[in-house]
Amino acid sequence: MDNDLTLQDIIYYLKNKKMIIIGSMLIFGLLSIGYLLLDTYVTGDNEQNVKSSEEEISEDININELLKIDKEERTSLEQKEITDYLSNDMYFFRVYIENNDFSVFNRTSLFKEVLLSDEVLALIKEEVTIENESFLDDYINVDLNTDNAIFTVYVSTGNTALNDELSSAYFDILKQDNIEILNDRSLYFFDSPRLFSFEDESLVNGSEDIIEDRSVSDCAIYALLGGIFGIVFGIVFSVIHSIFSNKVDAIYNYKMKKQDKLINLTNNTEDSQTLNHAIHYPSRLKRIILVEKINEDIINESQKNIYKDNEIVNEFSSVQIDKEIDEAVIIVKRGFTSKKWYEKQRNQIKGNLIPIKIIEV
Repeated sequence: MDNDLTLQDIIYYLKNKKMIIIGSMLIFGLLSIGYLLLDTYVTGDNEQNVKSSEEEISEDININELLKIDKEERTSLEQKEITDYLSNDMYFFRVYIENNDFSVFNRTSLFKEVLLSDEVLALIKEEVTIENESFLDDYINVDLNTDNAIFTVYVSTGNTALNDELSSAYFDILKQDNIEILNDRSLYFFDSPRLFSFEDESLVNGSEDIIEDRSVSDCAIYALLGGIFGIVFGIVFSVIHSIFSNKVDAIYNYKMKKQDKLINLTNNTEDSQTLNHAIHYPSRLKRIILVEKINEDIINESQKNIYKDNEIVNEFSSVQIDKEIDEAVIIVKRGFTSKKWYEKQRNQIKGNLIPIKIIEV
């Protein structure tokens, strides 16, 4: 029967391959962090490259067609295309709104409805010419930072000049207190309308410390995932390496038959009495003891001479033809005995129907 792997064998094997596994874990962990940094600081910048004029013209037509689709009927891909295009060179400003009872006004949807109301649009059109007024719901967006209750008003039309004009018009109207619903509320402005940049994310999404913490957290997560993948890869690589290795190791399949025996003495290598007993018991049997030439040190002189009927050889083919044998003992040293030598001896023995005892040391 095949030799079954024990937990002890697996632990022994992993300890023996620990340098490969640890090395793989470190390499994949570092590669994961490197990929994250590359994706954040390089790939992100590349995506900001300016498109050619021909691409802009064709995209204008495409975006205008997409904008005509009702919001509820757009697919997620269509909405993403619209958002990606309109957010190019968008402008923004920030405002804090306080109710007359000194509580915070934090109703994002209501604030956007105010900005798109007929009252406000009438005032806006006195300052700015808007060709596609029906697209304003996509052009104007409001976000609330829940950490500090500050609104960010984004103006993103896909046209830099229009973004500048439209954001300035909204900013001026809000400052003049000309909107009825906001008359009994206090508005505090933190900056004038300006072009949105990557550095501004720390202002609208939270403090720089929060973003830095997220970056560290992302690196830790990527390193952990990379390390786990590295461990798995290291184990798989070690197994593949063992399969193609020419030496016997803890997971080697000895191709045992039903009458064969396996004795594992890998933790008792220095115990000569245990090894001697494993080889020669029971004493009534006549044995041939096979040990590869490079591993002859396993069998010392005292063991060689204990039982005169037990012959020690390097090759089964060297045994005399007329010699009677009750059992063949194959001594295998993990990491040293070659698979080729073991398989050669086994192949020669199996044709003679001789029981085999394999002793691992």
